[in-house]
Amino acid sequence: MIYRCALACAACLLAVLPAFSQTTTPPAAVRAYLDANHPDLGLTADDVADVVVTDLYSSERSGVTHVYLRQALDGVPVFNTFLGIHLDRQGRVFKADAQFVAGLRDRLDDTGAALDASTAARTAFSVLHLPTPLALTRIPEAQRRGGIGDRGTYFDADDFTLDPIRTEFVYFATEEGTVRPAWHVSLNPAMTSDYWSLRLDAATGQELERHNWTIHERFEAAPAKAVSRPISLLGSTAHPLQAQGATYNVFPMPVESPNHGSRALVSNVDDPDASPFGWHDINGRTGADFTFTRGNNVFAYEDRDSLNVAGDRPDGGADLVFDNPLDFNADPSSYTFAAVTNLFYWNNIAHDVFYHYGFDEAAGNFQQRNYTGRGQGVDFVRAEAQDGLGFNNANFATPPDGSRPRMQMFLWRPTNPNVLQVSAPDNLVGEYTIGRATFGRGFPREGLRGRVVLGKSELAAGGFISDGCRDLSNTDELNGNIAIMDRGDCTFVSKVRRAQDAGATGVIVANDEPGSIVTLAGDDEEITIPSGMVSLRDGFNFKTAAEAGTLEVNIVGTSAQFNDSSFDNGIVIHEYGHGVSIRLTGGPARSGCLINNEQAGEGWSDFFGLAFTATPDQRGSTTRGIATYANGDPIDGQGIRRQPYSTDMSINSMTYDTIKEARSSGDGGVVPHDVGAPWAMMLWEMYWMLVDQHGFDTDFYRGTGGNNIAMQLVVEGLKLQPCNPGFVDARNAILEADAAIYGGANSCTVWNAFAKRGLGVSADQGNADNARDGTEGFDMPAECEMVTNVTGDEEQPGGFVLHGTYPNPFNPTTTVRFDLPEAAEVEVRVYDLMGREVWSSPRQLLTAGNGRTLPIDGGRLASGVYLYRVTALGSTAKWNASGKMTLLK
Repeated sequence: MIYRCALACAACLLAVLPAFSQTTTPPAAVRAYLDANHPDLGLTADDVADVVVTDLYSSERSGVTHVYLRQALDGVPVFNTFLGIHLDRQGRVFKADAQFVAGLRDRLDDTGAALDASTAARTAFSVLHLPTPLALTRIPEAQRRGGIGDRGTYFDADDFTLDPIRTEFVYFATEEGTVRPAWHVSLNPAMTSDYWSLRLDAATGQELERHNWTIHERFEAAPAKAVSRPISLLGSTAHPLQAQGATYNVFPMPVESPNHGSRALVSNVDDPDASPFGWHDINGRTGADFTFTRGNNVFAYEDRDSLNVAGDRPDGGADLVFDNPLDFNADPSSYTFAAVTNLFYWNNIAHDVFYHYGFDEAAGNFQQRNYTGRGQGVDFVRAEAQDGLGFNNANFATPPDGSRPRMQMFLWRPTNPNVLQVSAPDNLVGEYTIGRATFGRGFPREGLRGRVVLGKSELAAGGFISDGCRDLSNTDELNGNIAIMDRGDCTFVSKVRRAQDAGATGVIVANDEPGSIVTLAGDDEEITIPSGMVSLRDGFNFKTAAEAGTLEVNIVGTSAQFNDSSFDNGIVIHEYGHGVSIRLTGGPARSGCLINNEQAGEGWSDFFGLAFTATPDQRGSTTRGIATYANGDPIDGQGIRRQPYSTDMSINSMTYDTIKEARSSGDGGVVPHDVGAPWAMMLWEMYWMLVDQHGFDTDFYRGTGGNNIAMQLVVEGLKLQPCNPGFVDARNAILEADAAIYGGANSCTVWNAFAKRGLGVSADQGNADNARDGTEGFDMPAECEMVTNVTGDEEQPGGFVLHGTYPNPFNPTTTVRFDLPEAAEVEVRVYDLMGREVWSSPRQLLTAGNGRTLPIDGGRLASGVYLYRVTALGSTAKWNASGKMTLLK
């Protein structure tokens, strides 16, 4: 079995590490640590005698040096063994996580290797049920693209794969406890979205294990809420820019989607540190190398035919101007270039912003050329817009550093209905639900206004029928108006086509049976008007009013026929975020460190999507859904998670125990989104508590606000956590990141955020490969508790929890933050060290709950240390609490 252990050893002072080279041999300081501490890791001296460095780099912000190793035996690596050793600026080991095979040599069952590298590669095609190439061409060693000490053998399979096949001879630890010779084969088949990592028995060719490096989202739709107006937004983020001259017409950061803000022309948006030669360079010399949407960080194009090769892409010409038309009411093929441009822009934004938080070249970011010479290059993102593989999805494939990732963005058929607004007659005024069709245009977002006319077909025996299944007899009346017809027995396409031929601007189909409305199915490229179904009851009322000539409506499309996920910037960042979390966890040379059942990969990605699109006018309590645009939701809709994100527990009630409700995935695991969402909510709590404490900085790259601190802690935490972490592992890594970067200044804020959602001090994750065996806890460390004794007219156990003042020291204002067990009138009084009152606030009524705040204005006070006293007058008692703060001017 693999022995898993976490060891913190702040007292282990080692010699400062020398400058590192690309070597598989661990530095002397790490070697000394292993020799001295292997018993504490549950290992023998022989278990750590042969180790291989897979990655080694330092984080600029924290000063932490990350050394990632894997176990070997007589020079042969043991697959997916992991040992992370992290050293502070002084070269001291403050954290070590070991997942090595204990008693390795005694567990070896070496029956020999009958398969060579070429046979292993062919066998991989067979076990995956893929066509096998007739010949494989071995790639010379000089052309390999692997990481430190790459021992792999590479093969070219012509058009059968998109990337070279890599094989490596390894030892594999089985579930039975034995260790067998095996081949590790990585294979990126053509014409699929998969990127496979397989282990094959070296003696028999039998498949031992497989893992897909492509994260398939399998998004689920959720019901929509009422339509609401878009929130106000900032323009593009201001930061030091390099004058490259490229211009892009996009929905600029932080605009989440077309529903959240406007498209705009932005120029000179490449970051001079992250992309020193611009977004269209690959040779490291001044001047663009491409005039289309390709560069060092990403190559964006359409893949409508799902060929997984570069399709159409816009060309900006010599001036690099990417300003393409966009009409969401038209077919997506008409705005392909606009979609590709937006996808190119946001992938580059992600690259540049993450660079400043530590996802740089040394840490394994995605670049064709690594200008610093650190890390592995030739792994820019292939970003495929309007991918034809399917609908309502997106994915990201993340092979190890040095191999190209791929992002696939699909069109979405929104499941949420449109809104039919009746303005007359008075007895029907209000909003109603109307569905959509798979043909024709969708109802426009600005609405389709008009009078509704009943479509009639005269009968030979007299009278008429209104199902639209026969030639229409009142075409003059229908011309220029909206037709309403019964469902009837003919196809939806035929009745809508007759209405269109009569000049109708749209069609309402009234259901003729009780129950839910259905999507109008069919296919006719010549139909251009929108249509949708209403319920049996609504349809009866509408037909009655239409026959009387009084029905006036406005049908608002909550989304077009198709929504292009390349414009849902939260999804783009979500997908890119998978690459970040996978490359940083366990080091960039491995991509198999987020495959356990309690890993929160979807949670990190949701958090990144929220953080990149956050604005100062939002608050933690603001309702934020994931993929609301793509799914056809309003901006305050639920999105594609079970609950939208909000620090308001009445909107999002997720806690650590919520992951126990995760649905089974059908392959022995759990649905990763069900596990990830509670983790994202915990990070979102931390984000907003830090914003409350340090403010919101609109500079997403170099800012110093609470939003920047939260991003920094999350990214550094990914580097510090062990391979295949559980929630407690990941929480601890964030606390360790705060200790390394900020000296632990934010530790109580971090604890408060996690404790609120059940990941407090006493929480226990159990087995990190079991999402249902954890124990939640809501307690804080003793040093973070600031509960005072209750005084006043009546005794009330518990008082209120005071979390101190932020920032402290403050200049010139600070905020008192506390948790109220019930609504109360709250006042603050400030005293100097002589006990004189120097400031007081008027009494304010605050509702019960966590995170309630009151400001203290120190503008008229001299620099120094002050005492403050908070009094909360509740319905049953009076509670007092006090604290200390420092004012700097």
